[in-house]
Amino acid sequence: MRDARTSQQPLAVTSASERVLLALSAVATGVFLVWMLHQARYGFDFTDESFYLVWISNPFLFEWSMTQFGFIYHPLYRALGGDILALRLFNMGAVFMLSWCLTGLVLHDATAGKTRSLSTVLIVSAGFSVTSLVVLSLWLTTPSYNALTFKSLLIASIGMVLADSRPTPRSVLGWVLIGVGGWLSFMSKPSTALALAVSTLIFLLLSKKFSFRLLCLAVAVAGGLLFTSAWVIDGSIQGFVRRLQTGLAFYAHLGAGHTPAKSFRLDTFYLGGNEKPAILLTTTLAFVGAWCALLQKPLWKGVALLSSGVFFAITMAIAGGVITRSAGFGEFQGMVIWSIVLASVALLLIAMRERLPEYLRPYHLSLALLFLVMPHVYAFGTNGNYWWGAGFVCMFWLLGGIVLLGPLAQARSGWGFALPLVFATQMLAALLMQTGLNNPYRQPQPLRLNDTVVAVAGEDNASLVLSAGFADYVNVVKSAARNAGIAPGTPVIDLTGQSPGVLYAMQAKSIGQAWTVGGYPGSQKLAEAALALVSCELLSRAWLLVEESGPRSLPTAVVTSYGASFSEQFELISTWHTAPGAGGYADAREQKLYKPLDPPRVFKACSDRRERPVSR
Repeated sequence: MRDARTSQQPLAVTSASERVLLALSAVATGVFLVWMLHQARYGFDFTDESFYLVWISNPFLFEWSMTQFGFIYHPLYRALGGDILALRLFNMGAVFMLSWCLTGLVLHDATAGKTRSLSTVLIVSAGFSVTSLVVLSLWLTTPSYNALTFKSLLIASIGMVLADSRPTPRSVLGWVLIGVGGWLSFMSKPSTALALAVSTLIFLLLSKKFSFRLLCLAVAVAGGLLFTSAWVIDGSIQGFVRRLQTGLAFYAHLGAGHTPAKSFRLDTFYLGGNEKPAILLTTTLAFVGAWCALLQKPLWKGVALLSSGVFFAITMAIAGGVITRSAGFGEFQGMVIWSIVLASVALLLIAMRERLPEYLRPYHLSLALLFLVMPHVYAFGTNGNYWWGAGFVCMFWLLGGIVLLGPLAQARSGWGFALPLVFATQMLAALLMQTGLNNPYRQPQPLRLNDTVVAVAGEDNASLVLSAGFADYVNVVKSAARNAGIAPGTPVIDLTGQSPGVLYAMQAKSIGQAWTVGGYPGSQKLAEAALALVSCELLSRAWLLVEESGPRSLPTAVVTSYGASFSEQFELISTWHTAPGAGGYADAREQKLYKPLDPPRVFKACSDRRERPVSR
């Protein structure tokens, strides 16, 4: 039975007002995606993003790691020829398509398949799915462990929606995807894999989808993929376990807070001055618009069109470059998406309050709970605030609210009434992405001000549009490497603590670590331990990149750990200055490139040191 307040016969999906809103929503989604894809050519970060590129370009160079995303993305890197722009476009496309698939399945299943129009489901789900790109809102758009972790959760969530206790083809596919998602989450971030396993089991039990036999199938898929990965990466399970054990020990050396004990904690959040009014205003307008769309009276349909039009206009103004200022949200900006969750809950309570228990089944509630928890599954194990990390995958919070509207959609035979919520979601996503474009991670200016085209690594690499200072920095580094005779693949030890991008621009081989990170209590200890795993032959030929006065620099004494002498066995070849803003620091710093003078002598000293018996 339908609630009395929504018992009117639903209008056909082809009604004029709904056709207008559907068309506008499709336009907004298309413009949003074109805007993001166009921006992919802009900007470059010399720290984290460069670390991603170094890692995926040659992951087999390193004998230890806690995240294996480099091995997952390496075939893609090879297939695309190291094209940074193509990698970014693939990353964005994969995130959006997986999100679209999950959202479409959720909307379809929430109505028990009783929807009048597949096109409405596709348009509505696409509109909601633009929120998935918020995972890239720092503007670190190159494939990374964060993006892979998000994709793994999307795949596992798709599997959980499809899975059932019965072994139907759809259900079997779902269980297989749960296994694939679990494997990918372990390869990207083991702590998230643990949290995902617990959350999945609880969801399957609460939703009455659990089947021990099919669970064994998911475990077998994950185990088989993990075994294959271990064999490809290290040649054996023992070697792979040794890689992980070494990585765990090295992370402890660093002292950055990545420890199992510190993963289990409760963090708090604070909403700044702009988030609170934004949440209040968006919740109110989105709720009023959706409620008026439900009433299906001419006057109220006009109100729904008006509220949707306001959201649509703001989205278009942002994507079209008319509005260029940031919204001024704070550290926990991703939580503004709770506007849609609150509006959805209010809509359901008011529209169906008398028959709510009848319509909301355990499956809907357990799925909503899963989605509301999933952002913390993503953040689990990070050394940052969990609410901050969770905000990057706020799309799951959105789904947690939307799935509760299933009974309304079922009563109305479609999701047309939710279009005002879609427009509100698109506007919030645009505001969040605008913040990232105006404040790109460790870059000196808004991306729209970048005006200089440069190929970051080699001349065949896709050109990016950078600030003039960053472009000059890249060109100076490439010229210095060329004049010094550094051929592609030359080993270089980066002692600046923050310049993996410089090595990538040189096309040099970063040894020991994909990013010899500085600035932590154990940075030197980690650097020396990592170099102890590198062959003496490579170490003896390694050049040095030094930043003596840098805020994150490592001491040149690191080279003594493998038997070299900095003062006697290295010659200064070139110097240059960093671009202002590089690494997140406003001041330019001097960097120096040193050439090894006597590789045979260093090789012998290194070999003797390693063959010397350890005193007890």
